[in-house]
Parts: sequence; structure tokens; C-alpha cells
Amino acid sequence: MAKLAGTGQAAAILLPAALVVLAIVVLRPELLLLAIFTTLVLLELSESGPATLNSLSALYYHSVGKGLTVMNLFFMVLVLAVAFSVYRRRRTLLFAGPLSPALSLLTAATIGGAVTAHFAGIGSKAIFEPVVTLAPLILLPILVVNIAQERDLLKIMLPLIGVLAGEKALVGLWLALTGKGSPVDGHSATYLEPSANWINLLVLLVLIAAALRHVRLPLWAWALAPLAIAELAFSYRRGFWLGVISGVVLVVLLASGSRGRRVVIPTVVLIAVVSWLGLMSLGAGAAGSDPVIKRLESLQPSKLGLNVQDRYRLDERRNVIANLKEHPITGLGIQVPWVAPYPLSVQHKGDRTYTHIIVLWYWLNLGLLGVIAYVTLMISAIGTAFLVWRRHASELVRCAALGLMATLVGSIAVETTGSFLGVDVRFTIVLGVILGLLVTAYFETLGSPLRLRTNPRSSPMSSARRAISSAG
Repeated sequence: MAKLAGTGQAAAILLPAALVVLAIVVLRPELLLLAIFTTLVLLELSESGPATLNSLSALYYHSVGKGLTVMNLFFMVLVLAVAFSVYRRRRTLLFAGPLSPALSLLTAATIGGAVTAHFAGIGSKAIFEPVVTLAPLILLPILVVNIAQERDLLKIMLPLIGVLAGEKALVGLWLALTGKGSPVDGHSATYLEPSANWINLLVLLVLIAAALRHVRLPLWAWALAPLAIAELAFSYRRGFWLGVISGVVLVVLLASGSRGRRVVIPTVVLIAVVSWLGLMSLGAGAAGSDPVIKRLESLQPSKLGLNVQDRYRLDERRNVIANLKEHPITGLGIQVPWVAPYPLSVQHKGDRTYTHIIVLWYWLNLGLLGVIAYVTLMISAIGTAFLVWRRHASELVRCAALGLMATLVGSIAVETTGSFLGVDVRFTIVLGVILGLLVTAYFETLGSPLRLRTNPRSSPMSSARRAISSAG
């Protein structure tokens, strides 16, 4: 009886509190968006990191049944809150602007991949989890744009992303220096999870663009640059190193103006030659014992086959391509494992539904339409970022767009070594929110401040109708 009474008292306290929180969230969906984004980034840790935070991270992704996690429930509440907000305020529902065609293709490809998997004998529960992982990529740009009709999300999110990047860099470096980070080639790394690396890459490229454009930023923002460089260096992710190189070159090319462009090509050639000579000269001696140097050395084509994991990726690619030759249009379907007609250097448990090259992952799971959707999304996002960079009124937003554009180009290089977008839920949500901010800046670039659309009469369509009526 005492136990029942205690349970009843806890319910009497927690239930009203939960209802109050739910009411606040429904009325202020931007608070839930910020909470999801911030919590997701903060709880991305090394597996050997602080036990308390890792326990919280596990709770955040704990299954509550039917393949749903706590984080999935938060996202579903966010969708309902935004829908209710649009209905309650009688606002115009906005879609993802120039990203809409790509997201529509991705929706169709996801449905096709699920149907293909169903006929291949994959159960609905196994199909559901990857679909739920892809859903934020499709929906978050729309949700963010509609939330931005009420709140100036760009003003809130730009400094928040910088703060989160700094926190991840500090925590990651602490893990690496104390030996508590994820092990890579016998050394402690900052992060193996992609979101923390990606955010630091984004912040670094935005800061480079701001420096080249002489944009005034607070001192704490400039302090993020060395932290981001150190975090990326000691992540030992070679894909992100390639992303840094390609991103920096692109930012310098576009942000330095016509004078800078004249020296870009010679500079790129010089960097390429020096890098090649450096890689060729790496090897024995004290320098070769440095973990960063050893990881750089492993990028040499002649040495890719010496590392067992690199050799596995080559074997994986060969087998995946063989599977795609048999199913070039539909792919295999979501969660349908690929077969290995050729031997693999390493056997990984559960690896047959994953491939390290993102284009091949979309092809396997979502078919040829999935590849078209992914390519279209990346091209649309890069093109939109370029437009915002060229035309937005705010110099800071322009630099942020240029940094994002370079980061997206770098992401293409990164995802030739690991599949993240649509595969890793944290990376997918982070990029989904960032794409929503990009579309928000795009609408502002067109001269249509979103917060003026609270009244339906002020929407672009209504304004056009009034203009036609006046002309008549």
C-alpha cells in the first residue's frame, strides 16, 4: 500500500508538470527545437567518455516500443506543435523553397525503398527505424522555416552553433588528452561520431570567411578557430581532413575577391605538390611515429591495402557494386543485406546493410531514385547557399552561407569514407536544422521577411492579388 501511495504521489506531481511542459512546447515550438538540437549535440560523446553523460545519451535514444526512441517522440511532438502553431495563427504554411523538389524525390525514394524491402521479406519493424531516421531530413527544413515565421532563428542559432562547437571541441580534446576518447590506431581520438566534427568544420569555415571579409565578431568567436582545428586534427578522421582542405580552398576562392582569385590556382597547385611530396616522404623515424602523420601517410594509394580496415572498405565497395549490377533500378531495399560474392578481409556483425560510400548506401536502400534525390539535395543546398552568400543583406549571414556551402562540398568528400546523412540520426537532425536555417535565409534574401507573414493578407500570394486588383 505504501508503495502504491508513493507511486500515486509521484504521478500527482509529474503528470501536471508534464502537461504544463507540453502546453509550453505546443505554444512555443521553437523552444522544443532548440532543446532537441542542443541536447542532441551535447550528448554526442565518445563511448568511453563520462559515464553519467553516456547514460543520459543512452536514455535519449532508449527504445520506448514500436521502434521509437525518446528522441523520436520529441520530434513527433515538434511536428504536431508546428502544425498547431500554423493553424492557430492562421499563417501561410511554407515549404522548403528551392530544396522542396529534392525532398519530394527523397520522400518518394524512401517509400519505394520500403516497398522493395517489404517484398524482399523484411519486417515492418526493421524497415521502420531507417525510415524514422530519414524523416527529420525531409521534415526539419519545413519545420524550421515555419518556426522562423514567429522567431528570428538565425539570430538565435548562429551564436548557439558556435557555442556548441566550442563545447564539443573542449570536451573532445579533454577526452583525447586524458586517454578517454575513442581509440584509433592505438591513440585516443576526440570524436568518431560525425556531428561534432561536422559542426566544428562548419564553424571553422565560417570564421575563415568572416576573417577574409573583415566581419567584426566577438572575441570568443575567434577563439573557436584554434579549438576547431585541434578537434578536427585529433579526431583522426581522414575524411574530415579532406573536407577541411576542399572547404578552405573554396572559401578562400570565393571570399577573397577578384584579387585573391588570381592566386588561388597557384596556391592550390602548390599545396597539392607540397602535400604529395610530404606524403611520399613520410615513413620511418620519429615523424612516422606521430599519430596524425601516420593517419596522413595512410592516405597514400599504395598504402590503402596495408590497413585491414581500409582493405575491408575496398572489398565492401567491390561487393556492393556487384549487388547493384543485379538490381540497378530498385536497389535491394531498406535494411536488405547485401551478399558478398567476393571475400572480405574482415567480418563485421550487421555490416551488410551499410556501406561506407554514401551514394552507394542510397542506391542500395532507396534505389536509383534515392541517388537522384541525394545528388539533387546536395546540389540544391549548395546552390541555395551560394545565392544567400551573394545576395543576403547581412554580412554575417552571407559568411555563414559561404561557410555552409564549403562545408557541404567538404561533406561530399567526407561521405566517400563513411555514410552519415540519412544513416546517422544525430548527423541527420543537425544537418536538417541547418538546411532549414539556410532556407530561412533564402526567403529573407528574396526580400520576404518571414515574420511579416503572421497575417495571411501579407503573404506574397495575397500581395500579388492586391497588386492585380489595383492595376485593374
